[in-house]
Amino acid sequence: MYGALKLADKFRIEPLRDTILAYIREDWPLTLQSWDEREALYSRRLKTSLGSTTMDDVAPEPASVIRLARKFEPRILAVAFYHLARLPVNATYGQHNQAPRHARGVRGHLLSPADRESAALGRERMMRWITDRVEALMLDTWTCTADEGCHTHIFWRVVVLHRSIMRSMDVLTTLRSMRSHKVERGTSEVVEDAVCKECNGRWDQILNDARRDFFDSLPSFFPDL
Repeated sequence: MYGALKLADKFRIEPLRDTILAYIREDWPLTLQSWDEREALYSRRLKTSLGSTTMDDVAPEPASVIRLARKFEPRILAVAFYHLARLPVNATYGQHNQAPRHARGVRGHLLSPADRESAALGRERMMRWITDRVEALMLDTWTCTADEGCHTHIFWRVVVLHRSIMRSMDVLTTLRSMRSHKVERGTSEVVEDAVCKECNGRWDQILNDARRDFFDSLPSFFPDL
């Protein structure tokens, strides 16, 4: 696609250039709602595909779009680098026999040293942001107005939230998955906690607000692109 876009730009074939860029923008949206919709689409594609299909076959890859975006569409660089930053450093595109189906890879040979540094610095800024956000909320002082003892359950949710983000480096997905009354505690066992309806509503609003603000802050995590 990069080669076709270069040719379209060189020979000023505007309809082709605009069509390619529109297709790319769909995969790398600039709103949280559209981001969630694309993530859900990739999951559906994988779920309904053959068993030999992996996420790399049905979802876009970040290194190639970063190279393209630097020249043709810099607005999508922040979301592309977020995706790169949430992947393991050694994630390799197309290694289907060495990773779960849902794992996503990177064409590492397309990344420059500056790209790798930007991803690493962005990842560090992301982790600082979410840590500061959770601390500022003072969830350890949670008060249940219904006096149903929700404080302990909220404490465990915060523990799971921190642990899950550190494991995955995927803040947006983790915050979304934690908007559930079922959480992982201690082991891989999924348990149902006893948080009251009002506290669940407050908790969900906190996570929704954090996701929105985090997504809006993506450019600040990668300021030198």
